[in-house]
Amino acid sequence: MAVNLQLWELLDWARFQMQREYALKKLVEKENERLLQRLFNKTNKPKKKQSSVHARHMTSDEVLEELKRDA
Repeated sequence: MAVNLQLWELLDWARFQMQREYALKKLVEKENERLLQRLFNKTNKPKKKQSSVHARHMTSDEVLEELKRDA
């Protein structure tokens, strides 16, 4: 009977630990998701400005497009 009681106590402790670990895992996942959104979210990034100053790096089509925009 005493061994049975010890096993039940051990089972309760293991169940508590599993619930605790699961809750911690979910909190870490939520925090990681928030950090990834903050790192890779592109909604607040400034738009890339294009100008013909760097024309030597552009292909001919890009140069023509920039000339059209500047005119």
